[in-house]
Amino acid sequence: MTDNSRLCELTKMLAVEMTAGTGELWRADIDPDRWTTQIHSDTAYIALSLDGYKPPFRLKAWTSVPDGISPLRSGSETISMSADRKPASLAVDITRRLLSPAREYLKACIISQNKHDRQQRKEQLIKNLLSQYLCKNQYDTFWSADHKIQSVDIRTDYLEMRLTVSPADALKICKLLKGQ
Repeated sequence: MTDNSRLCELTKMLAVEMTAGTGELWRADIDPDRWTTQIHSDTAYIALSLDGYKPPFRLKAWTSVPDGISPLRSGSETISMSADRKPASLAVDITRRLLSPAREYLKACIISQNKHDRQQRKEQLIKNLLSQYLCKNQYDTFWSADHKIQSVDIRTDYLEMRLTVSPADALKICKLLKGQ
């Protein structure tokens, strides 16, 4: 049995044992072409890999997040144990040593991701509103001899724009950006 197929089988058995031990449904995410697998419930994600080049292998388990959620840090809570132990024993060890930190980590990552997504949606909305505003008023803004031309710089973590507009329009844009 190859290391990957051994990890895949162990991951399936761990998902069953974690479900039996915790009372919540755990699923196994397995890709035989990858060196890691995952077991997850609705409240926690745990990644698994086998360490070592020959038996006896060590099972390494660490807190993880699903695709689409950005991790908060590169290093996470990690435990290591003998892969030769019974799956029920491994599941008890993972539950005792890693489940609580995995739940807290996933919660924190989701909160951070939601905040990041809200900020990006807000900035995209601002970009769209400004684009519509400038397109609708571009001749008045750029060709009128009655107004002095001003430059407005907009910089955030995800957005950088320089707009050339009249002073009155610059004031409107600044109020829009401040949410007034």
